[in-house]
Amino acid sequence: MELKVWWDEDSDEPTFVRTLEELDALRVQASAVDYPVLFEMLDASDPYRVILNAGFFGDRGVLYYSGGEHRHGLYSKNPDDGFSAPENRLYYYMSSDREFPMTAEYPVDIVWQACKEYMMSDGERPTVVEWQPSSVLNPASDAAL
Repeated sequence: MELKVWWDEDSDEPTFVRTLEELDALRVQASAVDYPVLFEMLDASDPYRVILNAGFFGDRGVLYYSGGEHRHGLYSKNPDDGFSAPENRLYYYMSSDREFPMTAEYPVDIVWQACKEYMMSDGERPTVVEWQPSSVLNPASDAAL
């Protein structure tokens, strides 16, 4: 699947990713950023079908997936309690911040593996990580569902 990736606040256009090599080039760009950066990865042919947000900062990263039966969205969930951040994390998407639960962080290599799986599976939810409902950031929203 060709990806339309938004992330660079200095660009009015998305980055189009057609190959795994181009996805690897994005990894190089992300590793050069000195703050928690968030990529919004969409299906270039149908941008409203599925979304994968992938955040990167140093040796850690996070994921958010929405699409198909997961229209309310899911955050990645690292089952290793020793890897969790002490508090929720902010990642920056085009100069706005997005909060992720402290349990969402994974080693950066696994996050990139999830991005590849998303691209190669035509936007299916990556299976290399565990997932948790988006209501984990706002438990009161469970009552509204």
